[in-house]
Amino acid sequence: MSKTVDLSEESLESLQKQLMHDEHFNSIALPRLKMINAIRKQLDDQGQLHWKVKYSPVNRSENSVIISLLDPRKKFHFYYNIPLGLRLQLQLYLGDNTFNFFEAHPLLIKLGVIDEATYPVQATMNTLPHLVLSKRKDAFETSLLMADELSTDAILQSRLYQLLQSVFNKFNAPLQSIINGKHQL
Repeated sequence: MSKTVDLSEESLESLQKQLMHDEHFNSIALPRLKMINAIRKQLDDQGQLHWKVKYSPVNRSENSVIISLLDPRKKFHFYYNIPLGLRLQLQLYLGDNTFNFFEAHPLLIKLGVIDEATYPVQATMNTLPHLVLSKRKDAFETSLLMADELSTDAILQSRLYQLLQSVFNKFNAPLQSIINGKHQL
């Protein structure tokens, strides 16, 4: 039973009611979701992004926030993924299949957006190839996860906010140029 909903105050309240007896949701996922939602509000000016929550009480490894770049033609699905686990991770998927990834990845290298050493490619038999955008030292700040209210200053200084802002500035424009047809795959 996996559920995907838009990330918003209302959807978080609804999930909280539905999953009130789910210890993992309440202690791990919900604090991260609240923080990510507060960051989403600060990054609304990035535009062309759709933020969703995917949660399953059964298959916890799939629990994540998915930030998709909008494609009106629905030809490409480029998206960032933040797993709702203990460690902070940020991944970039260049499509919904391996073929799309291995078309887009060389183009991003050719355009000078990335170099192979900076963002390692990860894939397993069960996981699509993706770029790992976070570093081992990146972590969720426990003080922010435990806070009842998050101030704008605290959000703007958080590692996750700074990581997302940096990644969006680096990747969104080149990915949008692929979506808009400026660069052909």
